[in-house]
Amino acid sequence: KIGNKKGVALSLGNIALIHERRLEYVEAVDVHLQSLLIKEEISDTIGMSNTYGNLANIYLYTGQYDQALDNIQKCLEIKKQTRDTAAIAMAWQNMANINLAMGDTTLAIENYLRAQDYWEGIGDRKGQALTLNNLGSVYEKLNEDEKAMDAFERSIAIRRSLNDAHGIGNCLGNISIIYLKRGDYANAEKTSL
Repeated sequence: KIGNKKGVALSLGNIALIHERRLEYVEAVDVHLQSLLIKEEISDTIGMSNTYGNLANIYLYTGQYDQALDNIQKCLEIKKQTRDTAAIAMAWQNMANINLAMGDTTLAIENYLRAQDYWEGIGDRKGQALTLNNLGSVYEKLNEDEKAMDAFERSIAIRRSLNDAHGIGNCLGNISIIYLKRGDYANAEKTSL
């Protein structure tokens, strides 16, 4: 009623996120698209990129990979224009997740490495650790166990410096999977404890 289009778009985005958290994806997409129309009308490029990223995640969750890829590419292009390095890194990370879901491990690795370069460039240790863990998981799926172990161990070193017990546990669980594949049950058990 007061004509605050940016506020309306923001409110719609929040409503969409509520739908998303309730796993009401059809409704979430519908409301995100309403928000996006307003953001386009008022040239809110940062808001548009965030909405594209949110849509990409929903499409990824629902197995609509082509739409996910289309939206994350739009998100990334805007993030590059705004030069928001952390947001660019996260967009590359999300694009790699989509590539992986689509079965393109080569492109997933390339995009995780792009994200890693950005995280390193801004000194974001948490982002680096997350990306290394994701890289390790891809290498493990490809049976490139040495590369996987290296990535997991590098992630653990960063996570230790951050006192991230949950992240360390996640990486150790991934390492134990490699030991199990090798039939090295003693190290798998030791790593899991």
